[in-house]
Amino acid sequence: MQRYVDNILSLLEGFNFEKLEADANVVYALSSDFKLIYFNHAWVNFAKENNGQPSVADKFPVGTSIFSAISEPLKSFYTENYQKIFRTQKIWNHDFECSSNKVFRIFHQTVYPLLNQQGLLIINNIVKRGNITHEMEKPLHSLEKAYTWPTGFITQCIHCKRVQRVAEPEVWDWIPEWDDAVPSNNSSSLCSPCFDYYYNQLPMRKRAALNCL
Repeated sequence: MQRYVDNILSLLEGFNFEKLEADANVVYALSSDFKLIYFNHAWVNFAKENNGQPSVADKFPVGTSIFSAISEPLKSFYTENYQKIFRTQKIWNHDFECSSNKVFRIFHQTVYPLLNQQGLLIINNIVKRGNITHEMEKPLHSLEKAYTWPTGFITQCIHCKRVQRVAEPEVWDWIPEWDDAVPSNNSSSLCSPCFDYYYNQLPMRKRAALNCL
């Protein structure tokens, strides 16, 4: 199965490709005309877990417009917001539901603009998951146990506000309960995509702008 175009490393310049590949969250990238140019292993696994493989990969291979998988009115919503990212070159976040007839799921989507308006990098963090017939809220004490390090601190990305797992340090989750009121034992850091964007891509953008003067 082809998961990315041949020049994906240049298109994702500034981002750590190996870490995107290993990310447990669903990650994919779009070209400037909104065609799929990359999706990671978690994207494939999510499709398998939801009985979407191999039909999903066959129906939406690399090179397919993302909007062929989205119907109205969501198509207009995403078109407008993705186009806005190209105009503003600012990161966009929003929550959406993606449930089956048995499983309830809420995702938090973070969209990063790529260098030179070449496309978008999209990361989908699952926020809530569970049986569609049962209450899905998790008690805060169980959340704190999963994200509190032996030092007693919870590590949160200073930019996107995702929180690092203790058992899987490479995974950063979006915790709605801590968006505005993170626990007092919070310690600020940077997740890999935000580090790459703010400390690799932005300097590149600034240098490119200066070269154009």
